Formats: sequence, structure tokens, C-alpha cells
Amino acid sequence: MFRKGFLTVLAISLAGVLQAAPGPQDIVPRPVSYSLTQGACAIDAPVKVRRAGHALRSRTAALPDFAKEEAYELTVTPRRILIRALTPTGIFRARQTLAQMQALAGLDGENTLPCCQIFDWPRFRHRGLMIDESRSFKGKAFLLKQMDAMALLKLNVLHLHLTDAAGWRLQTDAFPNLTDSVAWRIGESYFTWEKAGYPFVGKDHPKAYGGFYTKEDIREIVRYAAQRHITVIPEIEMPGHSMEVNRAYPERSCQTADGKLRPFSWDLCPGREETYRFLESVLNEV
Repeated sequence: MFRKGFLTVLAISLAGVLQAAPGPQDIVPRPVSYSLTQGACAIDAPVKVRRAGHALRSRTAALPDFAKEEAYELTVTPRRILIRALTPTGIFRARQTLAQMQALAGLDGENTLPCCQIFDWPRFRHRGLMIDESRSFKGKAFLLKQMDAMALLKLNVLHLHLTDAAGWRLQTDAFPNLTDSVAWRIGESYFTWEKAGYPFVGKDHPKAYGGFYTKEDIREIVRYAAQRHITVIPEIEMPGHSMEVNRAYPERSCQTADGKLRPFSWDLCPGREETYRFLESVLNEV
């Protein structure tokens, strides 16, 4: 449902600038090279995937390895659609191009695609989206939808900002207080929470906002990403922006000159050996 809706929004956005029947020139991102040929093809014509031959290998020989891996040729003929690629990732990228063309044709009221030849590969190795889960927790269903959209636009990296002062969002067995005590706060907006004095609460509090990903959630997200040829990068904030860690484990905070703890400090304490043991344990678990 989301994929269909996203395709419609994308098609509507592009429709205003289309000067002719939609085709490869309207793909986002625009293919490296394309040409229109004579004729049209049924929108639901059979799709054939062929092993890359000498011609494609020769065309991609000078490309960097990351570009070769995602390169593809897509040929639309009057009777069928042909995909050639060096890897499964290239085949997947070609299918996303075809999906966009089909969506645009459908919006235009067409039941055919223009015959064409497309040769495409990524210009950038890292084409990413960063989502700040600490300040604004989204949840698993939201991430899965975003990855559908990312795949359609050939984005290949999902960077998850999982921890920051505004909340710890990852199940961590070695330090359960990180989710028990600082995964929920008062204030859906970061600025509301800030103005209130940075209050954390338990999940059962009537005004609690937040949440965290279980390990099984993360496994499902990673599997879903892999199916769409997306790499997930988890980020654990350090040493700054770590007030939530000091609030969950105040005994690990730095001390003032008179020996008092500073649980509201935004920084992990570099003068405590426990800080390094904490980071080692958390990163190993992640």
C-alpha cells in the first residue's frame, strides 16, 4: 500500500514537468544514458533477466567496483522487457527503474511503455538517508516504509542515529537501564522536552513519549534492508550528547571538585575506566 502511494506521489510530482509521454528521461535519479527507440510495449509485458554478456562487461570495465556491482541495462522492446546486469543488485536496480516507468505511464493513463534502451550505474558509492531516532522515535513500521521509498530511488545506506541525550533507542542487555529509564520522556518534541528540564519517565507514565528497538526488531530491519540492497549503519553517540547514559547510570558520571556526581553532564566521563568498559560492552553487543 505504501509503495503504491509513494509511486503515485512521485508520479504526480513529475507530471507537472513532463513535456511528452513519460519515459526514461523522467526516472529519479536520471539514468546515466538512455535512448528512445521506435514503438511501444505493453505495460505488463514479460520481463526477462539475462546473464551479462561481453558487451555489458566491456561497457562497465572502466567503472569502479561499487558502480559495476549496481550497473544494469534495461531494454524495452515491442514484445518484452530485457534486463542485463552483473549482479543481483544490478538486477534489483533495473526493476526499480521499470517500476517508476510503469507508475508514470499509469498516471498518464497509458497502458504502454515507450521502447527504449537504458544503461545506468551509480555515480556515488554512499547514497544515504539518516534518521534521528533519539530525538524523534519513529518505530519499525515507519523504517520499513522508508526503505521501500529508498529502494525505489536507489538509495543504499540507512544511517540510524540510535542514541543521543534525548533517548536511548536500542535494547542493550548489559545495561538494561538504558531502555528502562531513558527510552521514554515527557515531550514529543525535542524542544518541549528541553524546556521542561529534560525529564525522563517510565513507559507507563501517562505522558510518556518514546520507545526503543528490540534485538528482534533490529534483525527484521536488517533483513528487510538486505532484501532491498540497503546497508544499515547503527550509530552510538560518544563521547558527547550522552546525558541519557549519565541519567541511567549516574554512578558513572564525572565528579565535581567536591566529589559530587554530575548526572546531568552531557559527556561520558573520560577520567573513569568504567567509561571505556561501558563503550566496549555496548559496541560489542551492537
